[in-house]
Amino acid sequence: MPDTKAKVENIIASTHFKDRFDMEKAAEVLDVKYSPDFPGLIWEDKEEGVAVIVFDNGKMILTGARTLSDVGSHFRDIAQKLKHADLISHLTLQAKVKNIMASYDLRKEVNLDLSLRNLKSGRTRYVPDDFPGIIYNVTDPNITVLIFKSGKLALTGARKMSDIDDAVEIVKRELGQGGEQ
Repeated sequence: MPDTKAKVENIIASTHFKDRFDMEKAAEVLDVKYSPDFPGLIWEDKEEGVAVIVFDNGKMILTGARTLSDVGSHFRDIAQKLKHADLISHLTLQAKVKNIMASYDLRKEVNLDLSLRNLKSGRTRYVPDDFPGIIYNVTDPNITVLIFKSGKLALTGARKMSDIDDAVEIVKRELGQGGEQ
């Protein structure tokens, strides 16, 4: 197992009830505003920075969680409230992670021009006038990594934490061939 300390910044996940339900009643139960102009309700946990959009067809999309257990607990909380109000018939939910975004600090500066030689060609984009970092597409796992001169990495596109760990190890190995200043 790779020794990384990647920090999860955001998880986007979805789940789906098998029930359709009344959005006005759901808005009351969840204590959120309802507008018939929008097909969903936006529930927020401002303390944790999590938002869940609940659609009338039973689909829920969550953003802002930092752990997979947070994803499950927020989905369960909403489902239990809707079940208690008899708006849904069962609580069985299968959360599906759509994207994990994370950051990582290499703890050393990176010479971006020199690093281009070491990273797999055809999978990098570096136009310093447009963006101050290298955009590197790792293919296995399929993760996009932004590499900055400061040594900070931003990773997106993962569906599981092991993908983040693997991508960090790949970038570290390839940058280790001469990318540090």
